[in-house]
Amino acid sequence: MLASPKIDFFTSNQIGIQLILGLVGVWKAIRSFLGVFVSTSLFVIANPFLYLILHYIYRLIKKKSNSTSLDSISANNYKTCRVFYDELSSSIEKVRKIQKLSLDGVSWYERNIVKKMLQILAAIDSNYKTVAKIISDMDDVPEGHVLNLIPEKVLWEGRTAAYQYRI
Repeated sequence: MLASPKIDFFTSNQIGIQLILGLVGVWKAIRSFLGVFVSTSLFVIANPFLYLILHYIYRLIKKKSNSTSLDSISANNYKTCRVFYDELSSSIEKVRKIQKLSLDGVSWYERNIVKKMLQILAAIDSNYKTVAKIISDMDDVPEGHVLNLIPEKVLWEGRTAAYQYRI
């Protein structure tokens, strides 16, 4: 029996964003290489399969985000959350144009795929904002504090990146 890989909350978001970036890149390459007519014909044939794949990824992201309760960062999940936040920060800028895409200018044969891509990006963006809020909450200063607190971002950027911290 084959063992299935364990996909966690962070991995599912990364899979979703990389899949969308890959699909957009492949679509542009096929369209420029084969021309509009042949690429449209291929896309119409592949449309149901792409929709099923995107629907599976969307369900995976929603399932993992519902099953994972990220209320706060502990010593056990800080590094994972911070690395996820850094990786997704660089990737999320690349998909901002896709998120602003309007369905009015999309062809009829692309509409379902673009809708599903926008749903995936909305779910990923929601997870990204949740982790960003949790990380920014670490910098909240309690009333009556005595020590001068250093912001979390300054500490993270000033760490020795080559050292694997044991938590």
